[in-house]
Amino acid sequence: MESLTPPRAQETRPVVPATSAISATNIRKRFGGALAVDGVNLEIAPGERHAIVGENGAGKSTLMRILAGILHPDEGAVAVGGVPLAAGSKAALEAGVSLVHQELSLVPEMTVAENIVLGSTPVKSGFIRRKEMRDIATQALEEVGVHLDVDEKVGRLSVASRQFVEIARAVARSPKVLILDEPTATLTPAETDHLLSMLFRLSDQGIALLYISHRLPEVFRLCSRATVLRDGKLVASLDLGKSSTAEIIDKMVGRELKADLAIKRQAEPGAVVLSARNVSAPQVHDVSLDVRAGQIVGIGGLVGAGRTELIRAIIGADPRTSGSVTISDGTDTRAITSYRSAVNAGVGFVPEERRTDGLALSMTVAENITLPNRRMVTTSGLLSKRKINNLVSDVITDVGLRPPQPHREAGQLSGGNQLNIRSFGVHPSCVRGPAGRARGSGLGCQ
Repeated sequence: MESLTPPRAQETRPVVPATSAISATNIRKRFGGALAVDGVNLEIAPGERHAIVGENGAGKSTLMRILAGILHPDEGAVAVGGVPLAAGSKAALEAGVSLVHQELSLVPEMTVAENIVLGSTPVKSGFIRRKEMRDIATQALEEVGVHLDVDEKVGRLSVASRQFVEIARAVARSPKVLILDEPTATLTPAETDHLLSMLFRLSDQGIALLYISHRLPEVFRLCSRATVLRDGKLVASLDLGKSSTAEIIDKMVGRELKADLAIKRQAEPGAVVLSARNVSAPQVHDVSLDVRAGQIVGIGGLVGAGRTELIRAIIGADPRTSGSVTISDGTDTRAITSYRSAVNAGVGFVPEERRTDGLALSMTVAENITLPNRRMVTTSGLLSKRKINNLVSDVITDVGLRPPQPHREAGQLSGGNQLNIRSFGVHPSCVRGPAGRARGSGLGCQ
């Protein structure tokens, strides 16, 4: 993928015309008894680059799904180009609203071209017009500025390339409004520069951009205005040319983070809990490390450097070609020879792709918390409702789940809340966190 010149410095603010590209009036959305979005008003001009910021559970993704027609508001209305938006995602697509989800929604077994035209595949007499399909895909990729084989299966692409295919699919629909939910979470700095440059080009064509990100430097580089959400409410609408990172953070979290960040915590690591010696596996070569009780060990490196492969080899999720790993609790030392032995020894694993590998999206929050902790909530081999309720209540309180609904499906949660449930819904002696940046995690969580 070719890299482009860095995004331009912020330019003069666009003037909002009489007819906005998209507007939302007094939007309210409840899940059970909890208000996820509470009376939000929003108006975006054609060609405007507008940021939506807030902590995990602030209502950002819910609001974007309402604008994209995926969710129907309990109160309020959405209009595109001054025309009220009918219910349903199909109506939103036809009106010119495209959403790039935080979690990729591509089909790995299908080709790049098939994914890009999915939902609007060109057909004639019941047969797919493959040349036209490839032409549409090629044009969309050129618009995004990446060069990929349109006949390649998406499952063989890197995560970054898949992200650009997702964006190309949205661009192929010739949108008037493009909504992007954490699009740079899995990208390198060079890939992020490429994406931001592409977004500048799209906004120059008159496409309105709604940009959700926890990376505030990106927000200031790309956007002219920002809407700040907290607990489902709109707390501020800011001109970024007159605002600062500190002001946005304070409004997002409702307090100054300076005091929190200034606290110096004394680390007193205990005995070695996990010991890896001369571990080798595909993309991993002779790595040794120790992790002590109470210690946090970070593993850094660029995408493809072998971070995920190392951890998966250490915990036995993937086979090792050489080396050994042990877990010790001070009295007993166990060899880790398989993933089952790692789990039995008290290892918790938070995978990089939490939606596909870490959560059962059709199951509730309570069920997902219970799954890895069944031994804690059983009595004589039977699940104890009292223990389950106590465990779930403790975890929801600890992670600050918003809204605190244990019976809500995990797939309906925001990305940050999903990460919290998967990360802190286990009670191991050693936890392995997600590779790369914690996608969707907010400032308070980080």
